[in-house]
Amino acid sequence: MNISDGNTPVELDQSNALDGNAAAGAFSAVLGVDASMIDIVCAQCGYQAPFAEERAYVEGPGTTLCCQRCASLIGRVATTPAGTWLSLSGSESWRLPIVAGK
Repeated sequence: MNISDGNTPVELDQSNALDGNAAAGAFSAVLGVDASMIDIVCAQCGYQAPFAEERAYVEGPGTTLCCQRCASLIGRVATTPAGTWLSLSGSESWRLPIVAGK
């Protein structure tokens, strides 16, 4: 994937990226809903996509979700001995499904 900072094109290596389904378990556990049913709007480029279509990175500390269009970080979850950390700062919004019976 090629991205640009406005001046210089940059080649972004996404060879270790998985689809969002690889991150669904970690985010579902924290959010209490099936993450694969969530729609996300990227704060950087405004692109809206289903969770499953975003890019997931699961090999680092925690699980990271990036925008499929611009590769910006949109969410991250990590569990440590001190607790579970959740960051959604790279996203504009997350539309969660309505859970029947709640």
